[in-house]
Amino acid sequence: MQPSESQNKFREKLRALVEAAKKKKNVLEYNEVVDAFQDMNLSPEAIEKVYDFLEGHGIDIIGFIEEA
Repeated sequence: MQPSESQNKFREKLRALVEAAKKKKNVLEYNEVVDAFQDMNLSPEAIEKVYDFLEGHGIDIIGFIEEA
């Protein structure tokens, strides 16, 4: 089964974020992550999984504001 175009786009954006983080000592800003996926209309749960994935790869997300 072939991945859909949106799945490929999502994976490519994740790879690009990991590469960007490597160039910045494994740090990304919250806005960089949000901006990368803004055209994909991801749910809050999906965005949280993106953060978990990045953190699992040793990437720190800075500037994150927890909702109360």
